[in-house]
Amino acid sequence: MNIQMLKDIVSGTLNKTLSFPQIVKLLHEDGVESYHVDIVLSETRYYHKKGETFVAKFPHPFDKPALEFSAEKVKEAISKSQAGRITYRQFMHDIAQAGCVYYIVYLDGKKVDYLGRKGECHMEPMP
Repeated sequence: MNIQMLKDIVSGTLNKTLSFPQIVKLLHEDGVESYHVDIVLSETRYYHKKGETFVAKFPHPFDKPALEFSAEKVKEAISKSQAGRITYRQFMHDIAQAGCVYYIVYLDGKKVDYLGRKGECHMEPMP
């Protein structure tokens, strides 16, 4: 697992120098099979096919997630992000306001699960 690349991905995400498709390609090429973004703890956990893991802390805390989960608001944030109309920071703000506490990206499964406090879930297929 290329730890420096993972740190660079966090930085590139926040500095708007890496797009989601670029990030997916880099992670997939390195053998990362999934990653888990924890909004409450402001960190991302990466899981490699060889069993290795790495936790990256974000340099700033994310917004506290709302108490109620709204799959519709999560979908709106995803749509805006995919269209390039909002930054990653704004995306994280929007999904937190929608009650998302974390999301898991399954690179090989080509899907993302967005979860709320009570186990509510929105699954988004990856292109």
